[in-house]
Amino acid sequence: MAIDQIELVRRLLGTATQLFLDDADPLSVHCLASSAIEHAEHIAETYSDRSFKSHVMGTFPDMTKIDFKRLRNRHWKVIKHSHDLSGKPFEVTKELDDFDDAANDAVLFAGWYDFMKCGQPIPIAAQVFQLWFFRMYPKSLNQSKEFEYQYFSQLDSLERHEQKRRLRAAIKKESFSDELLNHPMTDSRPLILPLF
Repeated sequence: MAIDQIELVRRLLGTATQLFLDDADPLSVHCLASSAIEHAEHIAETYSDRSFKSHVMGTFPDMTKIDFKRLRNRHWKVIKHSHDLSGKPFEVTKELDDFDDAANDAVLFAGWYDFMKCGQPIPIAAQVFQLWFFRMYPKSLNQSKEFEYQYFSQLDSLERHEQKRRLRAAIKKESFSDELLNHPMTDSRPLILPLF
């Protein structure tokens, strides 16, 4: 089976999301999702001219492209590379001192956002994750309208383990929704895809 750029992004994001939901290795989640963003952003701009980056730049006009890239790649560059651009080795312990599982929230959201902008269907887990992200960070995307989803009420005031438990519970519940399963924008395949 040939792998094109869209299939590559789907595989990277699916695996990253499953690891995230399983509370397994947040560094690997970050690396996989950040790699997916590189491809997804390019595809989104090609297909729709509207990537997550362009949305953020439009929402926060004071942010430059350099600021955005520095913020987005802050932890990934240390995970991806052993040395900085000048050839100096990264001080990994220092550079990742503030890294935690929450650093993956925006990275996963941005990846799935751009993937959808390519016109691609996404798994139910990714759809529910997007709702979870909006409720976790209600002001992050300059939303003008609040929404409520039963599993996510007062989500941002809960401990991290409870926030993610509610995410997993909502995904489990919605996985049986005929409306979602039959929707053309739903990818019904598992998050982690089999060998090709």
